[in-house]
Amino acid sequence: MIALFDDLSGLLCSLEVSFDGREFDDHAWLENEQTRAILYERGFAIAMAAMDSKQREMMPKNIDYRSLLALGRACAQFLDDRDKGLETPIANLALHKYIEQLVQNGEPDVFFEQQCKLRLITSDLIINYTTFRDGIAADGIGEEDIRIQYLQHIKRWGKNITQCIETLQLIGNPERPLNFINPENCHNTIFDYFICLAQAIRSMMLQYNLVQPILDLPTATEAIEIIGPLTVQSIEALAPHRRQSSAQFILFQTITAHMGIFMERETSHEIPLESLLDQCNRATTHLEEKTPLDAYVTLFAHYLRVILCSNREELHEHLAQVKEDAMVALNESQQIQNYESYRLILEQSINDEAVNIIMVSDALAHVW
Repeated sequence: MIALFDDLSGLLCSLEVSFDGREFDDHAWLENEQTRAILYERGFAIAMAAMDSKQREMMPKNIDYRSLLALGRACAQFLDDRDKGLETPIANLALHKYIEQLVQNGEPDVFFEQQCKLRLITSDLIINYTTFRDGIAADGIGEEDIRIQYLQHIKRWGKNITQCIETLQLIGNPERPLNFINPENCHNTIFDYFICLAQAIRSMMLQYNLVQPILDLPTATEAIEIIGPLTVQSIEALAPHRRQSSAQFILFQTITAHMGIFMERETSHEIPLESLLDQCNRATTHLEEKTPLDAYVTLFAHYLRVILCSNREELHEHLAQVKEDAMVALNESQQIQNYESYRLILEQSINDEAVNIIMVSDALAHVW
């Protein structure tokens, strides 16, 4: 048992995996198959031990919880969505060992604690989505079973969103500030939870679009009664932090635009089309100067804008400019994360081709 946790810091150092508690210094180590194999072997063994209550009792008291979190994060970098759940028991153990040692030495590290909790929320969202998608794609499943599974899933998803809202409100409360010691860590943690919440809300609306064709009225009504209030609460939680960075401002405007379009289409709310377009414009063209990362962050809003103008005859006069703006954003964008998915989605929508809503939901479920 002790060997599992023997010199975790030394192991990571020997593999040139350097983690600052939030990010890796670089990802060069990901190119080494042997490094990945060593990390996975240790991570898998620790995860299995962490899920066994008897083995947990036998674990050393002084485990290096920071290196433990780093190991879990490292494994998550090269595992696919169905295996990313490996990070959950490792992050959970790291948090448990932190609290255990905190009781002994009384030196709180709010930054570490919140990073662990964020990992648990994020990995739970990934597990929830992949489980849901596998369930509704199973052979022989009927529409009624899909509706039941969808409501169960969206309620679980809502619990993650609620947890994210509560944490963001806690961290960002200026009247009762948490002791982060380093203000930059507070700033970064707010950013991380902001991204997680914005992404989860966007995904929730996309998932509704995914199953909407087979929803009956009672199921659709129940789903909207979950999605609507959660989206409003999320926007309220995000609002105080929207000007912390250009990325946050763009994402906030995008979520606001997305909600408007969603509610106008799926409910009896009457929202002027020009108002919806204006919301999209603020997310895509409001900033005069954008970095390549800023341009990347606008891509989903450009998709919303193109679809809105394509589907509404009253907005066709804007369509040529909207499509041109989307292509400019693609060309100026940093090619990271989901760039290729955005490129395909935007090119299809610009060329008036059918956009696969399953692909949109899968690609954008938990990566912004």
